[in-house]
Amino acid sequence: MSVVDEITVYLKKEGLKFQKRKGTLTIFYPDLEIQLVLKIDESSRKAVLSLDYDVELRDHIADLFDSGEDVEDIIDTAISEIRDIAVNISNILESKGYSIEDKISEGEKDIRDLMEEVLEEYEEYSELE
Repeated sequence: MSVVDEITVYLKKEGLKFQKRKGTLTIFYPDLEIQLVLKIDESSRKAVLSLDYDVELRDHIADLFDSGEDVEDIIDTAISEIRDIAVNISNILESKGYSIEDKISEGEKDIRDLMEEVLEEYEEYSELE
């Protein structure tokens, strides 16, 4: 079984939605517009894990603020769960002899920065009312 097949079996078992395109697996986090992106080069046995998000995440975060949700907790939980998924994927890759470049922290910082931006905008708007 190829490493990609093994990872897709794991993702299906976990009930995660994903998209497979040549050399790239995009795993979609439920209920938020955050994706774990895995790029695999089977010929060199190298993989890169990164975190990305859709432009709709900004609106989703604003809606969560509006509804009184603890946005920071929701984002922290999502990132923690995504990291757990990434660890399991990394274990599969390492067992097949792949070297892994982890760029998740960069994406995590971008998502936290976006959350802070939305929070600041929300607070400024609330002060105007």
